[in-house]
Amino acid sequence: MKKPLADILYISTTCLLLLISCGKREYKGYIYDNEKHVPLKGVIVKYHGQQVKSDKNGYFVVEDNDAVSDDITFSKNGYIPDTSETIIIHSGEQMTERFRNGHDTIFLLPIPKVQLQNNERDLSKSATIKWPITSQQFQKFYKKNPQTREYTLVVPSGYDLKIYADTGTHFQESPFGYEIKPGGRYLTAARFQLSGTDCKIIVYNVTGENDSPVLNIQLNSYNKEGQLQDALLLDSRFIFEVEYYRDFRIEETGIIKLKLHQIEHYTYNEQGDITGYIKDPQVESSSVTYQLQADRKFRKVDRLND
Repeated sequence: MKKPLADILYISTTCLLLLISCGKREYKGYIYDNEKHVPLKGVIVKYHGQQVKSDKNGYFVVEDNDAVSDDITFSKNGYIPDTSETIIIHSGEQMTERFRNGHDTIFLLPIPKVQLQNNERDLSKSATIKWPITSQQFQKFYKKNPQTREYTLVVPSGYDLKIYADTGTHFQESPFGYEIKPGGRYLTAARFQLSGTDCKIIVYNVTGENDSPVLNIQLNSYNKEGQLQDALLLDSRFIFEVEYYRDFRIEETGIIKLKLHQIEHYTYNEQGDITGYIKDPQVESSSVTYQLQADRKFRKVDRLND
């Protein structure tokens, strides 16, 4: 993931690795708190299925024999995680693999305290939530451009954007992969308990195909320690050549019903080129039902085509 230098909310990273062809590779370096400049112990470092933790001096070593370059991730509770890209430079029989800026020290930024304060305010906002929870209750958090039909996030008065810091969770009902990444911005629209599990609905924009905005409404489940357990995309609104949007309904029993819609606005020839615009396009819809299980995971229980 490319990181602008001005955005200090991401991990400022990189370390150097020397690789001899057909030999073993090692990533090694030190990890520090970006504000206090002290070593961080217990940071989880993942690369190619390998996982290690930094020691009391913030030092880590990851070994790998695979000849394919990959991303390396750093995460620790209370800090904003991130993923860094690696590159391989060939020079004769010797190859050097390194992070893009070539340094040997990694700085992790603590999650801002204001984010925790915002979570407390969210609880009071959700105290009056009405059941069932429906998609209509969240229309104030986005708007649609009548000319481009693009959806963008709206932040109402009293709500704040926060920094997304969760990692390693599979997103349910996300066929296109347009999902929030660590460091992304979102707002918390509601917090409540569903079947005894703490849940939160968040709303955010991400960038999709051709740099078009994608508006997502996402349901998260958490354990008693406040750690994310699962994520379900309740709504995903965007338009490229086809327009997509959803309606949803959440029951107190833990049943979540989604209705997925798509509208084809264009006609195409056999080569896949656009040949015309459909004046009165038809809406194609399908339905899918999920249920929040005792393990705090969302499980698909039914699917029907309309």
